Amino acid sequence: MHRAGSAPIAGGRLIITDLDTHRHTFLREEHHDRWMGFRRMDVQGWLEAAGLRAVTVEDAGED
Repeated sequence: MHRAGSAPIAGGRLIITDLDTHRHTFLREEHHDRWMGFRRMDVQGWLEAAGLRAVTVEDAGED
């Protein structure tokens, strides 16, 4: 995330997809996930610490 601030051009957008924190343990075995998702407030903090402004972290509407 520390390099995310240098990725978009002025006025551009950066879109990252991942899961919110979850309890889908099968993903560890079947997809070799390392983390069980991320808390939205953590992701927002990481992006803001990387220098991004107007950060919005939301779900895509899928359960």
